[in-house]
Amino acid sequence: MKKNTKSNVANRQKVLIFGSRGMLAGDLIVSFKKDGFLVIGVDKDVCDITKEESVRLIINQTKPNLIINTAVLQNLDECDNNPVATMMVNAIGPSFIAKHSGKLGIPFVQLSTIYVFEGNKPSYYTEDDRPNPVNVYGITKLNAEYFTKLYNPKNYIIRTNFLFGKNYNPKITKTGNFVQRILLLARQNSELKVVTDQIISATYTKDLAETILKIVKTDKYGTYHVTNSGHTSLYDFTKKILELAKLKNQVNIKGVKLADFSQTAKRPQYTIARSVKLSSIGIKAPRSWQDALSAYLDEIG
Repeated sequence: MKKNTKSNVANRQKVLIFGSRGMLAGDLIVSFKKDGFLVIGVDKDVCDITKEESVRLIINQTKPNLIINTAVLQNLDECDNNPVATMMVNAIGPSFIAKHSGKLGIPFVQLSTIYVFEGNKPSYYTEDDRPNPVNVYGITKLNAEYFTKLYNPKNYIIRTNFLFGKNYNPKITKTGNFVQRILLLARQNSELKVVTDQIISATYTKDLAETILKIVKTDKYGTYHVTNSGHTSLYDFTKKILELAKLKNQVNIKGVKLADFSQTAKRPQYTIARSVKLSSIGIKAPRSWQDALSAYLDEIG
């Protein structure tokens, strides 16, 4: 029995996840472990992805069968204020991972964003639409896509949007995701100002992680849009959060326009995603954002 156990462990598929203390990474670790993968999670205290030698060493030491990069700088205003640092983490780092995974023939999953689009299209963006980012964050993430395709033909580029999930690094996002911030503010204030004209495709990290697992098991490389189904405004998303949390009678929500906020980085107005490629490889799009939000609120209690 012991010999078989050791053999089984030795033969398990191994996945290396960069940015392992992030919100999505926590659910990726759970999903891949449940599927039998041996998961190796590393964060910047173990591997600084902006240092090529550091990336090369960790890949050579761990010898994974699959690599996923979730490391990112994503505060839009901070990205615009610090373009060099943002480019290093969001684009140059992924280029090193793609380069060295590509040399070894290791499939590579690079997380990207619907913010690679300008956000002027009041309908769905699909994988076939032409990117045109409007802020530093979007530009750097699009560069990461280009580097990934250039250096590693065995690539999966996963574009997603507006994540919420129970795992987050308080050093990066002190108040958690948008849902957590709204719940906190609703308990502290009698009125909330929320944008009515910014339209999103919200995404539950648990659903995203499970869909990524399904995608990589097909060996169908390429670019995929993965969000929960449907779309909503930030205003209506907030209303649904408070309704499900039974807080809607405790706070008044005041609608405001995106242009009313003074922000450094330009925000795409429409970040609505739809995948035309998931169904082509036999994978259903994740459940509706409403059902996902309800499940998430149950998860965090």
